[in-house]
Amino acid sequence: MNENEISRLMDQYREQLGSCSKVPAARKRPFLTWQRGTVALAASAVLVGAFVFLLPEDAAARALKRVGQAVKSMRSMQMTNNHFRNGKWTTLSRAYYQGAMWRQESFYNTPLECYFLKHGNQILTNYKALPHATLQDIAVFDEGWEVPEDMGVLEYAMEYATNYGNVSEEREISLKESPPYHGNPTYKIVMTRSNTNYRAEILVDGITQLPISSEYSFVDGAQSEQSKQTYTFDEDLPNELFSLDIGKPVVDLTKEQEKLGQQWARPLAEVGTTKVRDVSVTPDGTVWVAVSADSFGPRPMMPMSITTDAKSDYVRFGRDIDVSAVWGKKRARIGGQEVLVVGFIASDPEAELPKKVMVKFADRSSLTPGFSGSIGTTARSGPIYSFISRRESSRFPDYFVTLDLDHLCFQLWPQVNSVRGDFLGKQGKYMDAARSYELAAKGYEGFIKRLGAREMRLAAEFYVRAGRPDLAAKAHERSAELNGNRK
Repeated sequence: MNENEISRLMDQYREQLGSCSKVPAARKRPFLTWQRGTVALAASAVLVGAFVFLLPEDAAARALKRVGQAVKSMRSMQMTNNHFRNGKWTTLSRAYYQGAMWRQESFYNTPLECYFLKHGNQILTNYKALPHATLQDIAVFDEGWEVPEDMGVLEYAMEYATNYGNVSEEREISLKESPPYHGNPTYKIVMTRSNTNYRAEILVDGITQLPISSEYSFVDGAQSEQSKQTYTFDEDLPNELFSLDIGKPVVDLTKEQEKLGQQWARPLAEVGTTKVRDVSVTPDGTVWVAVSADSFGPRPMMPMSITTDAKSDYVRFGRDIDVSAVWGKKRARIGGQEVLVVGFIASDPEAELPKKVMVKFADRSSLTPGFSGSIGTTARSGPIYSFISRRESSRFPDYFVTLDLDHLCFQLWPQVNSVRGDFLGKQGKYMDAARSYELAAKGYEGFIKRLGAREMRLAAEFYVRAGRPDLAAKAHERSAELNGNRK
């Protein structure tokens, strides 16, 4: 697997998240998509309704004021977001707000089922599949955002409504009558755009001016989307929804990163402005080299290749590992320095683990997914340093949790096996390559299942080269099955 392929997979993953298309374009707030986007949508429906009354200007101002007062007076809100896929409606997320606390539950697929809880100035992230949760300060996000009690639900709505359904494009907005709901009069705000078959209907309580539900559909060539949301306001929500006592360990990333800084206070080596902090090996033979710098400039000295005392060849993972590549967070800083991790994958995962690792450095750009180009062929060779590797008992080094790499690890394991498969294929070890690709496909069952279709297709190709058409046929069948799976 080459570097561009890693980027393709990361981009394909981001497309699977579903709600990213609704992020306001004016300010990049990655967390808004998950934690705020669906919450803001509820109030944005009210604002869009207010925009209907823009004649005359004084009437619009009064309507907007009424809407603002209605939204701000709400003590709580809950919203359920459903998406139409595979011929049925599926719940993708739920959002809750009460007492300046926010909770977003995500059900985009089973392995990634999780919830995010904003409690004061901290964010709790809890993946159901992991034995721990993490807690971190809200300031880790690239463009730190205002806390809800200061910003207010109305301001969320104003920001979010500006791009709901690509509102920057011209569309027709109208009001339609609707039957009473629980005895209250209602009306619908209908928005259409003929050139893209866009349509949104927002059902509004005529007395409270709060949204009851909304439905949205969009068709533009091969791209289509259909979703609906339901809203409930001013009901007492259980305190347990917002509790930090969740029945499993919670890792305070701020405190753990301070501890890691103390452990890494003395670098193993210094290569130019780059400091080597840790060299470890995991049970499958992968060697992980953690490096730090005040700032990884255009061409810092970075690990380029390794040799070891083990009977295995190694290939460098296509991208340097960095949490900000996925979530848009600030790069983790340990001891005041940025940290990147470089992986070197063993061709033989069953070989004896290395004790001694020789790392060759080169002045190349750091390669984080989606944010850098190819390494090219112009990297200037640097020195070689020898290290004694530290052994790990898990798939990844223990400091990965501290560096906030939980989410990335869901996809990292299948990618490790995919890179190994590509490496073995180039060495002519076709059966081993096919098996590695099958392991990669299996690994994607713990991330986004359908991404394994490519791996099974490659496994089939290598089974053919290995003279096993029977296994190739099974792999092709599995690839077709996965390709039709939208999970």
